[in-house]
Amino acid sequence: MKLSKSIYQFIYPLALLAIMLLPYFVFASESMTTRLQRVGKTSGYVTTGDDTQLAVLVGRIINIFFSILGVVFIVLIVLAGFKWMTAQGDDNKVKEALSSIRHAILGLIITLSAYAIWAFVEWVLISGGSF
Repeated sequence: MKLSKSIYQFIYPLALLAIMLLPYFVFASESMTTRLQRVGKTSGYVTTGDDTQLAVLVGRIINIFFSILGVVFIVLIVLAGFKWMTAQGDDNKVKEALSSIRHAILGLIITLSAYAIWAFVEWVLISGGSF
């Protein structure tokens, strides 16, 4: 039993350290501003202005909108899961929680699909309509 406890005392800090260090190895993609400037150049528009251009503003608004929606649906899933765990065997509460989870997952799928469509349209605009 002592060996098992000492192994856990070694594994937990190691896992915590790994979780804290993993974000350093993420390879980030280019910024939305850079991609939108390429869209503007491909379309023949002047892209040498400041960041208050309409294309940049619209791109930022769309990204912020999808980010907020994604967070909202994930929070709804967590809250419904909490409601399910605290239902204490009440069938009505369990059914309500499962229904909430299904609806939140459906909303998250719709949000991710809309973002995928937006990313595809943006990609087509950046590449000039060529595959």
